[in-house]
Amino acid sequence: MRQINAKRFITISPHMVEEYYQNHVRDFLQPDRVKLRMIYLAPESSPDVEATAKEVLSQVESGSDFSQLARKYSDYNRAGGGLFQDNNGWVERDGLKSELAEAAFQLRPGQASGIISLSTAQGAKAFYILQVEEVKKATVTPLSSIRDAIESTLVAAESEKVQKEWIDRLKRDAYIEKFL
Repeated sequence: MRQINAKRFITISPHMVEEYYQNHVRDFLQPDRVKLRMIYLAPESSPDVEATAKEVLSQVESGSDFSQLARKYSDYNRAGGGLFQDNNGWVERDGLKSELAEAAFQLRPGQASGIISLSTAQGAKAFYILQVEEVKKATVTPLSSIRDAIESTLVAAESEKVQKEWIDRLKRDAYIEKFL
């Protein structure tokens, strides 16, 4: 009830929204992302996993369809043709191991990496082959698409402030008599 009362007296101007946006522009940054397919060959996937990785890379380099190769060989997301995670393949730099991120973010769309060898926790070698389908450079979400969300944030903050002032005023102006 008090919050409804407070909101009636709150006005958020377009200037306030723009000022908030400018002061918090880092919060609205969409980092670099790539749409990634990955063929992952686990150490236990075949007796000579490195030879398998070389064979798969040879097929990739000869123009074979990467997603079909991922379905056939990968120990990661076979059904999705090696598409990375659940975000339709989109991943940010910090969503990958550093060695994989370094390779993925140097690739151009349609380009595949070489074989990337990483040690597992048990010390065995796992092999990765990556392919980037699309690249999205870092962007800032435009104000027009988040104006309503910013306005809601400002209304909530102002409402809390007004409500606190109201309660403080009630406490200050109240006459309280204590009987011991």
